Amino acid sequence: MPVRKPASRITASVTELRRLIASDFSPGDRLPAEVELATTLGVSRVTVREALRQLWVEGAVIRRWGVGTFVGATDTAGKSFTDSAVNLNDIGSLPAQIRDSGHEPSLAHVEVGKVRAPGAVAAALGLRARQTVWRIERCLAIDGVPTVVLHDHAPTALNGRPFDPSPLSSIEVDVPTLFRAAGMRLVRMDATYDVCAADDAIAALLDVPVGRPLLHARQDSYADTGTLVLTTEGFYRTDNFALRVVRTIPE
Repeated sequence: MPVRKPASRITASVTELRRLIASDFSPGDRLPAEVELATTLGVSRVTVREALRQLWVEGAVIRRWGVGTFVGATDTAGKSFTDSAVNLNDIGSLPAQIRDSGHEPSLAHVEVGKVRAPGAVAAALGLRARQTVWRIERCLAIDGVPTVVLHDHAPTALNGRPFDPSPLSSIEVDVPTLFRAAGMRLVRMDATYDVCAADDAIAALLDVPVGRPLLHARQDSYADTGTLVLTTEGFYRTDNFALRVVRTIPE
């Protein structure tokens, strides 16, 4: 009998986990521990962990660090639509999308430096309170009009090596490219959107009155290890930027 290669074991485990989830669990249910799943599937815990990671990338399961792994919400066809994953290879950088729409992006302001991590940032990145992190502030202009302010926070080291985010000072470098250069592949970005009012600092960068309503985004970027490696807060002028969402109906 041929020996199954590790990649084949992982693929088979992903298939078995999908079947198990579909038959025995509902959206929001907590999955058994990795050790129990490994026993059920007859594979190693390492194989189960990798299979769960792949399902997490797809959005089929949700990881809550320190709590457990849960089944993601699905539509009637069984395809995930809540907490769904985005393959970064399928989306371009914001400057590239602006160019594709016939406009010219540029950086109106860039500031890169080290700061003490705010509490929420430290908690998200798994760091100690007030630990030093990188803060990158960028103001992106469209056709010369300041339109987007992005605040990024990242660890000062990745995989035990110093991390340098200064290439983001160039309009030609996007976040996935930056992390690939650091030896880490981003596989998922989770974003939430709401509306906020421009404070003094944001209003000055975007050249709008204080209190102007803005599209507000919070985004977490995850590496293929499942680790959150970048938090981003974005502020968008709605008179010069529109967010278009396309939803498809499965056959």
